Amino acid sequence: MGWEDLRLATAADYPSWRAGALGAVAWWLAAQGQVERAVEVYALATRPPPLGASRWWYDVVGEPIAGADATLPELLAEVRG
Repeated sequence: MGWEDLRLATAADYPSWRAGALGAVAWWLAAQGQVERAVEVYALATRPPPLGASRWWYDVVGEPIAGADATLPELLAEVRG
């Protein structure tokens, strides 16, 4: 997957693909040490109601981001609502 693929997917109306791609980007940003930016992207990906309430989504995407910085669980809790 390249940046052009990501751009095309976000331009098209494929919300589940878009959320998955944004979740992967958020995870990657956290792995690169850009934790605050990762939380921003995670929040964007989590906006659709099914994902915001999904425990699986948090376990797979949110928890690794929270693990990147011990101060982030409060921020991720706010994102989850």
